Amino acid sequence: MSYGKKALACFVLILCFLVSASGSWALDMNAVGKDTAKGDKSAPTTMSSFIVNSAGNDLYGIIYIAEGKGPHPTVLVLHGFPGNEKFLDFAQVLRRAGLNSVFFSYRGAWGSNGDFSYTNCIDDAEALVKFLQDPAIVAKYRIDPEKMIVSGHSMGGFVTLNLAKRLKDVKYFISFSGWNIGYYGERQIAGGDEAKEKSLAWIAASAAPLKGTSPQALWEEIVRIRESHNLLKYVPELAGKKIFMVAARKDVPCPLEFDHAPLYAALKKAYPKDVEEFIVDDDHAYSASRIAVIRASLNWLKKQGF
Repeated sequence: MSYGKKALACFVLILCFLVSASGSWALDMNAVGKDTAKGDKSAPTTMSSFIVNSAGNDLYGIIYIAEGKGPHPTVLVLHGFPGNEKFLDFAQVLRRAGLNSVFFSYRGAWGSNGDFSYTNCIDDAEALVKFLQDPAIVAKYRIDPEKMIVSGHSMGGFVTLNLAKRLKDVKYFISFSGWNIGYYGERQIAGGDEAKEKSLAWIAASAAPLKGTSPQALWEEIVRIRESHNLLKYVPELAGKKIFMVAARKDVPCPLEFDHAPLYAALKKAYPKDVEEFIVDDDHAYSASRIAVIRASLNWLKKQGF
C-alpha cells in the first residue's frame, strides 16, 4: 500500500472512531427500502402498546421503539377522520431510520373510550405529548423529550397545526394533506343548504368507526368552530416552528387550492426559512406515491438535524 493510501486509511479510521466516541446520532436514509437493525440485543427494535388518559378517558396506542439505548427522537403519527388511513408504513420507516414513532386512537375512535369530536382530538393529542414527556415514560420507551416531532394526515394535519399553536416546547411539525376545518366550515356555510346536505352525507359515510357523536353533531361542531379554528388565523402564533406541508394535486376531500395553498402561502410569507412544502400528483392518501412522500419527509427531518 502506498503512503498516500495508508494515510487516507488512517484518516478514515480516526474519523470513524471520533464519530463513534461522540455518541452522535444520524437518521438512516436507507430505512425507506431496507431493514436497518444492527442486532443490539440490549436495546432491540421492538414495539409496545400503551394507554393514555385524556379527560378521564382511556385512549389506546402503540409505540414503535427504535433500536439502541437512545434516547431517540420521537414522532407522533396522528390519523385523520375517521382514520381508515393510519400512515403506519410511515411509522415503520421512522423506526427503521432510528426514530421512535407513536400512533394512537382519539377519544371515541377505533375502540378508545369517550365521545369523539374534532376539538377533543386536539386535547387528546396534547395529552399524548404530555404522556410521552413524563420521565417514567421517557425512560421506559427510550424517548428524547427534547426531540419530538408531531405529524398528522388530513384531520390529523389539522390537529398537528393546532398543537403547533399550543405547544411551546415542541418545534417540528409535518402536515400531510391537512384539513383546515375552520375554513371548510366557512365554505360550507357560504354554500347554503345544498353544501350542508352534501357535507352531512359525507360525514355519515365516514363516521361508522366513531362513537359518542352523530353526523349532525359533527356538522354543528364544524359550524361552531369555523372562526376559532381556521388555521389561516394561526399564522402569527407559529413563529419559531419548523413546518413541512405535504399535499396532493388530485386531493378531493382536502382540495389543494383550499386546504393547502392559502395556508402554505401565508406561512411561507411570514416564516420563509421555517416552512417547506412537497406536492405530488396523487390523491388524498398518496395511493401511488407513498415512498416519494415518506422519502421527502425523511429528507426534511434530516435537514432539521435529525
